[in-house]
Amino acid sequence: MVVVHTIKLPQENCNNILNMIQNSTDKNKIETMVGKTEGYTPCCVTDLRELEVWKTWKDNKEVQQIIYKSKKIDEQVPENIFDYFNIDKNKCVIDVRRFFPGKLHVPHKDYYFNLSYSEWEAPPKNALELKDRLEKMKTLSKEILQPKNIVRLWISLTEPKFGHVLMIEDKVLYWLEQGSIVTWDIQELHSAANVGYEDRFIMRITGYLNESA
Repeated sequence: MVVVHTIKLPQENCNNILNMIQNSTDKNKIETMVGKTEGYTPCCVTDLRELEVWKTWKDNKEVQQIIYKSKKIDEQVPENIFDYFNIDKNKCVIDVRRFFPGKLHVPHKDYYFNLSYSEWEAPPKNALELKDRLEKMKTLSKEILQPKNIVRLWISLTEPKFGHVLMIEDKVLYWLEQGSIVTWDIQELHSAANVGYEDRFIMRITGYLNESA
């Protein structure tokens, strides 16, 4: 189920993060890495739709994002957000992703292997390795494939812009307010695109729920 929550990341914090990334002169403060720029290899395939996505998108050259991580960025997330979603702030990963105009995110599902199954933190290197994973997946428990104790928050850091769109199954989210926080079920196929003319920045917070949840 797609939910746009009433709680938001404050506008001031969003702008602080954007200024930090765009105006930083100290490269040691922010870890920066370029996401895949062409081709697509999924971490996991659990149904026919995901298999069709891989076949269709494996040679696509418009998949690109820049990922930013920093303790300074982490500090911009207020305590009340962790409390609201019951996330253990000591067991979460926070990053910011930048999508340039004309770039998009391949339709996919989230499996959070970087948290729940470290062996698959990186995508398979080739079709043979993908096939091997598909076989191994038959032995994995549902708790690993669809963990109930992990949540991901998708947060819009930029003000509403033309062409910045988020698609989740049959829902299209457009012109989201700055700081909007969105969640959806792990089995829901989703994608995002920047078909506008200004850079798009989003934040992801992926973490374990507190044990009391």
